[in-house]
Amino acid sequence: MFVAAEKNMVREVRHFTSSLLAFWGVAACDRESALLVVGELGANAAQYGGTELAVRLSLEGGLLRIDVRDGAAPPCARPAGSTTRPAGECGRGLAIVEHLADRVRTTTSDEGHTVRVDLRIAPTAPHGGS
Repeated sequence: MFVAAEKNMVREVRHFTSSLLAFWGVAACDRESALLVVGELGANAAQYGGTELAVRLSLEGGLLRIDVRDGAAPPCARPAGSTTRPAGECGRGLAIVEHLADRVRTTTSDEGHTVRVDLRIAPTAPHGGS
């Protein structure tokens, strides 16, 4: 899904994600975790990204992969185990994502900044796919 990197589009990305995960038969509790991840990463992309926000979801077996790409430099993250917060709100959303995820990878290329999140989920209904 490609949308404008604007705050009002984060709701659309969450709706798309929710609909797709429901179609795939992902359990409600796992959908909520995925929606929180997509919402946090989408909000970062809307706030710091370029003109476009891209979200890609794939499901294989018990692994849900979420890729969120924008045209920005990597956002700041709070160091693991840190008890002090960076100035303002910077880093809290990524800390939430890292807590929920089994794996988080961040890459930067000529195409932009991508955060890839892997979430282990419960077995899905027969519609499951990628």
